[in-house]
Amino acid sequence: MQVVSSIHELYEAGFKRVSIACGNFDGLHLGHRKIIDQLLVAAKESNSEPVVLTFSPHPRLVLTGKQFPILAPMKTKVRLFEALGVKAIININFTKEFASQTASDFVKNVLLQEGLEVRDICVGSDWRFGSGREGNVEFLKDKLWGFKVYPIAELEDSDEFISSSRIRTALAENDFVLTKKLLGRDYSVRGKVVQGAGIATKQLNYPTANVDVQEQCLPLAGVFACCVAVGDQPKLHNAVCNIGSAPTFNDSQKMKVEVHLLDYSGNLYGEELEIFFMQFLRSEKKFSCADELKKQISNDVAKAREIFE
Repeated sequence: MQVVSSIHELYEAGFKRVSIACGNFDGLHLGHRKIIDQLLVAAKESNSEPVVLTFSPHPRLVLTGKQFPILAPMKTKVRLFEALGVKAIININFTKEFASQTASDFVKNVLLQEGLEVRDICVGSDWRFGSGREGNVEFLKDKLWGFKVYPIAELEDSDEFISSSRIRTALAENDFVLTKKLLGRDYSVRGKVVQGAGIATKQLNYPTANVDVQEQCLPLAGVFACCVAVGDQPKLHNAVCNIGSAPTFNDSQKMKVEVHLLDYSGNLYGEELEIFFMQFLRSEKKFSCADELKKQISNDVAKAREIFE
């Protein structure tokens, strides 16, 4: 999978003729999958390579200055797009300067750089681009540009549109059934294992990996049955994940993600883990002592094993 920062780089990498799907694709939910499905069809008909053009950081962060949780970091997107059959990702560095260019300049400078033939553009029917959001599907359909445009209507589910905001709401309610239905897969977060306080190992005898998930969207604080991928290994390990502030041992409000892999031995420091949430087990709770918490963790592990069996 090629990941580049411009169409020119894609040309230098050997691509000659492409079909492009444009969008943020936050979470790559089933609505986004509908766009990718059309991309693959269009690319086959045009005898071209299917490519995704997306933006980082998320335009909303740059334009509003407000942090908000994302549903899929770039490494997760790469894995998902590659599995669908996309051949390359153009990850544009989104800045205020980039956002200030006109819709016409966006097409000329981003989509139609010299050397690469763009045959098709696939976008959501309400996709907007350029300064003041002046660009839209009708603008793209201008015959002067020379590519076909495929506008894709939003996908509905039970009379509601499938959207990233609905998925965030479902995660905030620990509704993994709905989350999976909207995504078409189990929700996951990923990050590197970092040094923790060592309490889980020293006082509880349940070693955990502290995972730095940075700006990713998290479920409501609690304990979860999950599966974990270590690095690029295909094997998934059954695990129990805790999201919260460890109230039994401190009063910090900072949310932490800790995961205990069942029947796993080995050093995980520095490894990148992807945690797939399977089922909510219980809410976060402050216990009176370490022994009481240790007993509860034992029950959590037993319940998780029952789920996996």
